Amino acid sequence: MVTWCWVRDSLGWPKIPTSIISFQEICVAVDDRCNNSLMWWIVAAVGWELWKSRNGLVFSNIIVIKPPKQVAYKAYGFLKQWIKLSKTEDRNKMEATLLKMEERLSTWWPVCSEDP
Repeated sequence: MVTWCWVRDSLGWPKIPTSIISFQEICVAVDDRCNNSLMWWIVAAVGWELWKSRNGLVFSNIIVIKPPKQVAYKAYGFLKQWIKLSKTEDRNKMEATLLKMEERLSTWWPVCSEDP
């Protein structure tokens, strides 16, 4: 949940997604800034890193839980790598979004509340 607060605060989302339905509500709420491929790109990277962290804990008996900021940096790394795989016409928007997330990550302290 805390990692999603970083995304919310970086991109000005009204709330953090707690399900696919709430994610779709966020997409509608940010309508003019909503780019479906861009939004799914973010959800995929954050979700993937959260899933990997969870699997490490469950299947590899990793007792040390990653701090939220480490999870956020790993998700950021996925986003940065995945830009290279995107369509050329989407790259500028993705790079601008990634820059907002990077700026917020450098000053972000992993504390989260439901309200921004």
